Amino acid sequence: MNKMATGTLLALLLVAATLMVAVLAGPSSSAGKGGGKSVAACNDRIDNDGDGLIDLADPGCTDKKDNDEYNAPAIYCGDGVCNGAETCSSCSADCGVCDSCSDTDFGTNIYVQGTVSGALDGSPYSYADQCTDASTLTEYYCIAGHAYTDTWSCQTNTTSVCSNGACVLAAICFSFFLLFFSPFLRVPAPSPGSVSFMRALRTHPDHFFVSPVRGKT
Repeated sequence: MNKMATGTLLALLLVAATLMVAVLAGPSSSAGKGGGKSVAACNDRIDNDGDGLIDLADPGCTDKKDNDEYNAPAIYCGDGVCNGAETCSSCSADCGVCDSCSDTDFGTNIYVQGTVSGALDGSPYSYADQCTDASTLTEYYCIAGHAYTDTWSCQTNTTSVCSNGACVLAAICFSFFLLFFSPFLRVPAPSPGSVSFMRALRTHPDHFFVSPVRGKT
């Protein structure tokens, strides 16, 4: 092989080697020419996930080579979302108020006016036992944190009158009458139901009527 052929062969080998090195090394550019090597998201001085934290200050970054800043938002009571293990008991601010019910007369007690109160689907409520007419009672009570209502007839439960949200004995109602009107009665008013009261009612029924009295009789 002559010297010229040898030189040509060497030149071709040099070019081939240069191209191979360039391919293996990948594209390159120098600063100031509009290009540059890509920088990892955790080292680019940019808030890539929009949480207000940049690069290694972001909990989503493990190191400068990490190319993903994202991290799941922290779950806390008061963030406006009922998350994960949060419940109405542990975080009413996010999950709303739990259903509840309390009763001042402690259940179905038709002889005492009670009031049930609590919350239902996040809204507060309060209902008092009430008379729908002179002998019918609407009674409220609680079961398992919820309010319920029943209608009772006072005439079939040893009483005959519904007054102020409760079934009461007629004699009790009459005692209130006597207490109020006793200054206007001609004779002292004995207790309703007593022997003296019944005897007086039988022997002197005309004494039991309203009549203003001035001075002693």
